[in-house]
Amino acid sequence: MSIKCLFGHKWSGCKCERCGKTQDIGHNYVAVSEKCIEKCTICGKERTIEHMWNGCKCSRCGKVRDEQHDWDLCKGECIRCGKTQREQHVWSGDKCSRCGKQREEECIICGKTKTDFDKYYEELRKKNVVIISRDRIVKCTSCNGVICTICLNKNDGICPQCKKDM
Repeated sequence: MSIKCLFGHKWSGCKCERCGKTQDIGHNYVAVSEKCIEKCTICGKERTIEHMWNGCKCSRCGKVRDEQHDWDLCKGECIRCGKTQREQHVWSGDKCSRCGKQREEECIICGKTKTDFDKYYEELRKKNVVIISRDRIVKCTSCNGVICTICLNKNDGICPQCKKDM
């Protein structure tokens, strides 16, 4: 502390003009661009400010919260932050009435589709795993029921729908 300040500081906002000491009052905060922070132009102290939420994403700093997502239900994706969830189509027969996607055949036991198996084997290929045989979706020749080869093997080759050998 300066001798000049022995009997009192000369405050200019949060900082003494004579000795440079700061106090936690009188700050001159201004927003830091593209952040949810304000900074004092006098002493440099920072403080956080409230986010400007636009759904799940802060329009100022880009922070994401796990609420108020804007879902594109057919894609299973939030249009603001990109978070994904399971697709939720509205099926009318074999076609989605919202997006027009054709329904993919899925196993009547586990729900896996050809696309699920394709993604799985693509991941294995990327890891250089040698694939000797592939599980897939098959149709029963008696009832046209769809089952994956994993569930078919667990079911001893019997169609769970018509109970006949496949």
